[in-house]
Amino acid sequence: MKKEISDHLAKAFLETKARQKKKYDTSFVFYIAISAVLLAAFVFSTTILANLSSDKIRAKAESLRLERYDGPYSLKFDFSGSASNIAALDIDIPDAGLNRFTKLAFFARMRKADDSRASTLKVSIVNKRRETSSQYVTGINSSWKKIIVPFSGSDKMRDLSGPIVLSFTLEPWNISAKKGELLIDDIQFLKN
Repeated sequence: MKKEISDHLAKAFLETKARQKKKYDTSFVFYIAISAVLLAAFVFSTTILANLSSDKIRAKAESLRLERYDGPYSLKFDFSGSASNIAALDIDIPDAGLNRFTKLAFFARMRKADDSRASTLKVSIVNKRRETSSQYVTGINSSWKKIIVPFSGSDKMRDLSGPIVLSFTLEPWNISAKKGELLIDDIQFLKN
């Protein structure tokens, strides 16, 4: 019996067995591959659809409004010391693609002015190439006035695709008050 056991052990340990190939579970790899493909398709489709839909929304929008939640823009001026100074409010507008708009609209009024006569305001748009389009607006007094300035017909201003600077300037020779504050609110770029 000992001999049979030793022969059996020798046969089990010393004999070279044909090794069987280990079977891998391919279903897990299959699920991972399918999940990766579906995730890539989802990300690609949402990115493309988001870009297409935002372009459609932008194309349909009739105006682009600059939102300011802490009140209107304020331009304080004091021309009592020197008549050669000017007061300017510059608003940087990032790359918003303003080529599709033709007009600039805003509300303006004088506050704390020592003279209630109407004043003149210079409105300028400067593009990334430093081309400037300026227009003067008259009749600004202590009550809110809606002002619409067309800028599409300007020969100087051809490209509004990049970042621009919107500038409001008070000049002492165009304003009767020597000291005060100009308020500008609800700035919009309009298509028509």
